[in-house]
Amino acid sequence: MNLRGGYLPELSADVVDTLLRHAADAPSNPGAATVINLWCMGGAISEDVAEDATAFSPEGAAWLWEAVSMWDAPEHDPQYEEPAKRITEAMRPHALASGYTLDRRGPVLETSANDNTMF
Repeated sequence: MNLRGGYLPELSADVVDTLLRHAADAPSNPGAATVINLWCMGGAISEDVAEDATAFSPEGAAWLWEAVSMWDAPEHDPQYEEPAKRITEAMRPHALASGYTLDRRGPVLETSANDNTMF
């Protein structure tokens, strides 16, 4: 499984075009799946508060994008990992500089001026 994503300040036409272009290029194999999700970050989660005041780091986030690929065959690893890298690079100019991830160790706040993709 490969999961990439990040916060977006807006859902611009360029963002939608970028996501659609990469969705069309996603690999397809029996038993595998690739999805792109867009989540609206309305309500209290999108209120501007200090970055370290909450578990999430949503300052300025109006949307969350995710690209998820799932496959079983290890020989397909490169086939699914390369598109994940490409969509991450394509979305980098649109994404905010901070994000929130959850891994097996628990929540991790990732903030970097050089890396604005959170997964």
